[in-house]
Amino acid sequence: SDIRQSETALLAWCEAIRDYGLTIVRGAPNEDGEIERFANHVAFVRETVYDRLHTVRATPGEYNAYNVASTTLELKPHTDMPCYNNPPGVQMFHFLINESEGGDNTAVDGFKVAAQLKEQDPEAYEVLSKTPVHFKISSSKGDLQSRAPHLTLDTQGNLQVFRYSNQVAQPANLPPNEVEGFYRAYQKLGKLVEDPSNMVQFRLNTGDMMATNNLRVMHGRRAYDPSTGERHLQLSYMDMDDVMSRIRMIKGAQAA
Repeated sequence: SDIRQSETALLAWCEAIRDYGLTIVRGAPNEDGEIERFANHVAFVRETVYDRLHTVRATPGEYNAYNVASTTLELKPHTDMPCYNNPPGVQMFHFLINESEGGDNTAVDGFKVAAQLKEQDPEAYEVLSKTPVHFKISSSKGDLQSRAPHLTLDTQGNLQVFRYSNQVAQPANLPPNEVEGFYRAYQKLGKLVEDPSNMVQFRLNTGDMMATNNLRVMHGRRAYDPSTGERHLQLSYMDMDDVMSRIRMIKGAQAA
């Protein structure tokens, strides 16, 4: 209600996504489609190959599920939609209900992990910033594929986009003399992602909304027991450019 009723609160939320890469909003209405309405209040929904309002819950015969998210298994830290050349900048989900035991959420700052890798192993950092990785994901709406490095740098060499998803990354298609070096670097990055000192863990409850800067922060969850209660969330996306636009517009109106 604070964010909906106050431009100052909305500005604080947008700046937190920009500066920290993760926010949690409490007390969202437990109504179907609320995450989409929230996105449209902030800026605009980003369309993807999945539904603009995507439902995530364990499905019967879960080991045949199209995605690990639709099982009760652990979901390793990852960024969403690396199969796009321009991945959605903000990933958001809303717990309509969370009564099951387990399933704590996890998050890892990809920029921090990348900085550690650069300090510990500059060669591995360079390999992962120059080697394109084939990412692929599909649905009834399309077949999305991209080839982009895990670490995308700008023209000044600064990290701009951190892509990481062991669910949708395809086997390396590289010259034989580059394969070993790539997988050595990839493994080192993976160990840093999995390092408990780089991960925060917390529980989200019914009515909570979480948003991440999907160009920087990985999200995941622990395994959970569906026999202990229902777990149902809905997911949507925005672009970071639109969040930055909202910041400028609010500040401009406040200064007028």
